[in-house]
Amino acid sequence: MTVGRLWRVLAASCMFMLFAAACSSAEPEAEVVGTGETGPVTTSTSPASTTPPTATATATTDWTVASGAQDGEEDDPSRGDEDEAPQPVKTTTKADSGFVAVAAGRDHTCGLRSDQSIVCWGADILDQSSPPSGAFVGIATGTFWSCGLNPEMNLACWGDSADDNLEIPSGPLSDVSVGAHACGLRSDGTLACWGVTEWGGPAAPSGTFVEVSAGTYHSCALRNNGSVACWGSDDFGGAEAPPGEFASVSVGVNHSCGLRPDQSVECWGANQAEQREVPAGAYTQVSSGLSHSCGLRVDQSIKCWGADSAGQLDVPAGVYTQVSSGWNHSCGLSIDRSIVCWGLNNDGQTTVP
Repeated sequence: MTVGRLWRVLAASCMFMLFAAACSSAEPEAEVVGTGETGPVTTSTSPASTTPPTATATATTDWTVASGAQDGEEDDPSRGDEDEAPQPVKTTTKADSGFVAVAAGRDHTCGLRSDQSIVCWGADILDQSSPPSGAFVGIATGTFWSCGLNPEMNLACWGDSADDNLEIPSGPLSDVSVGAHACGLRSDGTLACWGVTEWGGPAAPSGTFVEVSAGTYHSCALRNNGSVACWGSDDFGGAEAPPGEFASVSVGVNHSCGLRPDQSVECWGANQAEQREVPAGAYTQVSSGLSHSCGLRVDQSIKCWGADSAGQLDVPAGVYTQVSSGWNHSCGLSIDRSIVCWGLNNDGQTTVP
C-alpha cells in the first residue's frame, strides 16, 4: 500500500498479511506502508510508539492473513476432512511486552519487536521460523515460509525455497502478502507475484492496486476504486469477489473476507464450516485462515467464526490492536504489546516466546 493511501484505509481498517504496527488507538507518528492486510503489509516507521497497531502480511493471513498450503490438498480440512484434524491443544500464552506486529502462518507465527527484530516460533522444518538478523518494519507469514520488509522497503524471505519462493522480484515492494505464493505492490501500484505457480498464483491481473492478499488456492487485490479483483482456483467460489466497495481484503485457503467502508465484514467462498457466517457488529480489521476467520471489533475485542476443531474460536478476553489468522490458530496483538495466541498448538505455534 502506498504511503499516501495507508492511513486513509486504516481509518476504517487494520489490514492483513505483511504485518507491522499500522493501526493504533492513538494518532500514528509516521508510516511506511501497509497488510494483510491481513495481510498485506503492516508496517511502521515508528515501531516503538506507545500504542501498537496493523495489514496483510495479510498474511493472510496470515493467512491473513494469511495462509496457504504448498504440499497438496490431502491435509486440507476445507476439502472435506476437517473432523480428522490433529488433537487440539488450546494455549493462550502471553509474551513479554515489546511487539508491534504479529503474523500467523500455517503452523508457525512471527512477531515484530519494537527494536525492529523478528522472532518466530512453531514449525521450523524448512527454516520458516528462523528469520535473518537485521532491522525490519513489516512481517508476513505463509505456509512454509515468511518474509520481512526492511526500512528501505526491500524484502528478505526465509523458509521453503521450492517453487522459487525466495526469488524476490527486484526493486522495493510494499503491502506484501505471503500464502502458498507471495504478492507485493510495486511503487506504481502494479502487482508482482512469485512462488508456487499452481492455481494461478503469480498470474496477477493488470491494473493498479492499493492492497493485496495472497492465499492458498486463490488471491485477491483491492483496486483504487475499492473494488476487489481475485484470481486463481475458483473451485469453492473464493475467487468470486462480491461487487461493491471494500476498504480491505483478506484471503484464506478456500474463502475470503472483505471489510466494507461501513465497517461490516462480508465473506465469500467455501462455507462448510460456516466461515462465511460473520457475526454482526462493526469491525476495523479482518483476517482469514484455513476454515475460520477473525475480526477486530471497534471496541478492540476480537471475534472469530467458522471452524472450531482446535479452539480457533476461543479468543482470550483482552484489548487488542491487531489480529492474524493462520491455518488452525490465530494470534492477537494486545494493547500492552504482548502477543496472545489460541487454537491448534501441535508445533508450538501458539506458544509465544
